[in-house]
Amino acid sequence: MAKLRIESDGMRRDYLLRGDRTRIGSGTGNEVQIADPGLAERHMVLIRRGADYSALAAKGAELRVNGERVTKSRITYGDQIEIGDTVLELLEESLITSRGGGLDAIADELSRELGAAGAKFGGGRRRRAAGRRGASRSSRSLMMTSGAIAVALALGFIAVRFAASDAFGKSAGALLQLAETQASHGRLEQALATLRAARDSDPDGETKRRIENLCSRVETTLQRRVDDPALVNAKNGLTSMEEFVGAYLVADPARRPACRELVRAAEAWLVDYRAVCDRYEDGREHIGKVQAMLDTYAPAAFIDEADVAEDVEFQAQHLTRLVRRRYGEAIALIDGFLGEHPEDARAPELRALRSTLASEGRYWVRRRLEHAQRLLETGDLTGARREVEFLRDQALPEWREWFDEAADGVVSASAG
Repeated sequence: MAKLRIESDGMRRDYLLRGDRTRIGSGTGNEVQIADPGLAERHMVLIRRGADYSALAAKGAELRVNGERVTKSRITYGDQIEIGDTVLELLEESLITSRGGGLDAIADELSRELGAAGAKFGGGRRRRAAGRRGASRSSRSLMMTSGAIAVALALGFIAVRFAASDAFGKSAGALLQLAETQASHGRLEQALATLRAARDSDPDGETKRRIENLCSRVETTLQRRVDDPALVNAKNGLTSMEEFVGAYLVADPARRPACRELVRAAEAWLVDYRAVCDRYEDGREHIGKVQAMLDTYAPAAFIDEADVAEDVEFQAQHLTRLVRRRYGEAIALIDGFLGEHPEDARAPELRALRSTLASEGRYWVRRRLEHAQRLLETGDLTGARREVEFLRDQALPEWREWFDEAADGVVSASAG
């Protein structure tokens, strides 16, 4: 049996390939879900036919096998598949690890082999009873060989079961070795259960220290798996703020509108991600960088003061320069300010900006609806619905009639 080694964001884990099709991507519907922002919701499929494997990229997804960009490729043991920032490697699972690890796995395998050999031996006896009494010397030799194999397997089975008996299993040192093997092959939940049994097996001082050390590392790795999606979002948020500084504040660090936007983003980031990042060394580095931004730019932000027209103009323009442009939010900001300050000296400029953004937004939303339709045609129903719901939040009241008609068509088709 083969396994897939997954290395992503500095972490490594193994996945045992049991089925004929293994779907891989960032979405929850995959057999292998990877928190990698560079992956599509359904990025690729690993297909097994007998002992052969092949990798198939989803439409529009990038896939490299041993450094070569492909859409479909045969995969052999040792080949490396690159998707996003993740590296996959196809490995052959040994007998001891493919069955869960440890002596019980060998015993189970021997038991199956014994049953198969016994069936052959018994089948030979039934065939002889049915009239094949004229067996040749070679047939008798084969029968004797099958019998010898069955006896050898039986002896091996008994020996391994004895070694894996309760008396052996209660040895804290043996359980620790088993847990180390399980952990090294990515079976962390099994390793944790084995370590708990080892704790109850009266370990000596050094063994107890090793048990606690491994238990701590396994628990940390398991928690990291849970936290990975939030950590990826935290890193992406930090990167966005760093890019914002480069675009707007390097030339003029005291630019009030940009400082206010950055400080608001940094404060929101700390609320969302401080707790999870504080558990890990790299996460604490992220916290330090965000806090440094606050310390640098908060004095020029005057964040406790109300927005003025220049602040609103900057925020609106920034919202519509993002990858996922937020025209609805931008225009709502302008409308809110103009509602409270209709006679502001810069009100005419804000009204002109609103008109421009409304025109640009209408065109952009139409294009994104076309993108949602293409997602639907490629079978990505979840992606199509998610795109439509985002756009619905950004649609202006004056667009509602034509938007609802176009969006409802996509949603109805995806639901069907």
